[in-house]
Amino acid sequence: MIKRTIKQVSELLHVSEHTLRFYEKERLIVPERGANGYRIYDEEAVLLLKYIIAMRYCGFTIPEIRSVIKYFYDGYTAEVVQKIAALLEEKKEWVAGMQAHYNSIAAVINEAEQQLSHASSSDIEAAFDEIVDQIIQDAQGPEHSNEFDDIL
Repeated sequence: MIKRTIKQVSELLHVSEHTLRFYEKERLIVPERGANGYRIYDEEAVLLLKYIIAMRYCGFTIPEIRSVIKYFYDGYTAEVVQKIAALLEEKKEWVAGMQAHYNSIAAVINEAEQQLSHASSSDIEAAFDEIVDQIIQDAQGPEHSNEFDDIL
């Protein structure tokens, strides 16, 4: 069985050593320790890290990842498969909401480009004010959930 150091795993998976330590701190992974106290990652740990990295890329939160890992270790019962399917459905809905959010941002940016390209130097401030007002209106619109409150 192949055993790797934190540096080797960091290079293999293209994540920082800090990220690997964070995942350990969050109890998503528990690497073995060598006689010298250094972290040692076996093949199973590397595979689990690949899953964790993929889930983070897909927008899973640390608690959601922790749940999925627990499901993996509980075995693939019908109940576990249902729970994972429900979580994936929630993620799809979240992604759709984020796509709508980013499409809205792109539309505002396009409108801003149009306004600024036709504005005279004396109208620039008014154009910026209108753009900012549009961004705030979009951010507070009914289609946005409270998940955006932290940026307002």
